[in-house]
Amino acid sequence: MAQLERSFKVNVDEGELQRRLAAYAGQAGFTSQDGRTYRRGIGVGNLLAAYPRNTPTELNVTWRRDPDDWQLNVDTRINVGGRGMGLIVPEIEYWSAELDTLEKALTGRMVDLKDLKNYAQSVVMRRLLIGLVIVFCIVLGGTLSRMLFETPAAFWMGGAIGGMLGIGAVRPLTRRPIRKPLGSVIKDLPAAPFRQPDASLLEMAMRRDIRSWGSWMIVMGIISFVSAGFLDSAWGILLVVVGLGSLIFRTPALYIVYGVTLVWAAVNNALGSSGTWAVFALVQLVMAVQTFGQFRKFNQAYQAGQRKTAQEPAEAVLVQEAKLEYQGAASESTELDAQAQPDPTEQVVTQEALEAARATLERPLIKPDPNASAFTWLSLAMGFFGLFSLVALLSFSIFQGIFVQAANISEQMIGFLTGVAIDFCLLGFSTGLGSLLARHRFKGAAIAGLILGGLGIGIILTLMVLARLG
Repeated sequence: MAQLERSFKVNVDEGELQRRLAAYAGQAGFTSQDGRTYRRGIGVGNLLAAYPRNTPTELNVTWRRDPDDWQLNVDTRINVGGRGMGLIVPEIEYWSAELDTLEKALTGRMVDLKDLKNYAQSVVMRRLLIGLVIVFCIVLGGTLSRMLFETPAAFWMGGAIGGMLGIGAVRPLTRRPIRKPLGSVIKDLPAAPFRQPDASLLEMAMRRDIRSWGSWMIVMGIISFVSAGFLDSAWGILLVVVGLGSLIFRTPALYIVYGVTLVWAAVNNALGSSGTWAVFALVQLVMAVQTFGQFRKFNQAYQAGQRKTAQEPAEAVLVQEAKLEYQGAASESTELDAQAQPDPTEQVVTQEALEAARATLERPLIKPDPNASAFTWLSLAMGFFGLFSLVALLSFSIFQGIFVQAANISEQMIGFLTGVAIDFCLLGFSTGLGSLLARHRFKGAAIAGLILGGLGIGIILTLMVLARLG
């Protein structure tokens, strides 16, 4: 639920304030039960209506008498239900303008609701423009992909890529106000309580980037799996697994997994395809090099964070002793003294606190991933499973003339299972390599996963080269 707040003073008595509030609410389409909480909108307006006045909205107005000047201190709050962070800046601007109109009405100034309607129409046009740009990019990407690869399923893959580009293209439109300066729009948003940040800006950037990788890999993997005629369905499973791992782990080793996956896709396109796909392999190699560069940048800060964490146990003992000493002293004090003492857990916005927050944000450190050990052991498990499955399936394929009819297994199913085994070999190799380069614990497990997965990848590459030459 998005929320905007505004406070101001009114030099009238409570009866006149209530009369003005009721008059404004009636003209603006609000209804009320108690004279202080007003509601407007339709139940599905947040889903179906681009017009902001149809969005479920709650207006709360409270007031109290100031003992110093005997004016009424009025606090107004608008809760926009069901939209949350979906509000774009033009919508926030509209609700800010509604608070402007409410303030004018309660202070006795002239109110023109026509201007609010114009604002609402401008918001509708901005949302329509954003939607049209995204739809255009989806159709354009799908059409170009369909023309290049000449398969029906290519349209959906191209449409997904076009949608990604369209969302990026319209992002400035969601952040730009219609009339007001941006500062005057943001001032009505309630200030969040101050708290010390627990991560640096570099760590936040890495987390956001990893989540982005994961989200898009899951989407592309589902599309690849559904359109098995266009892409190998086993490849879609690989993308989904890597995407899910990106939502669980927070280690730079994931960039090695991304890079190795891109290199493997480029090798497949170069050896197993021709024409457009072979050219696309060069693009994938460039992306892989950039991804490895991202790993190098984040891994330096990750190693610094690991060194700092190794020094923290001794410091933690000193902190715990200080807490125990503080608690013992507090228990001996009187109740009055305890009330007078500040809460040690309370965050006070002081210059020292702000400087400490700034130092935390700007430090070139990334805290170690608490799930890093599981990441390493997964490399061993996936490498072993992938190599064992691959050898078993290849052996089965050699003798398929004898067993395939008895087992009633189609060649297409054998190919699919072989693809899944290759995926696990690739994951075992890449996660093992990433664990070693990121210096996770259990180095032996990482080396074993790297070797087992690498053997499987080596077998497949050898077969692909022989098939290409033959």
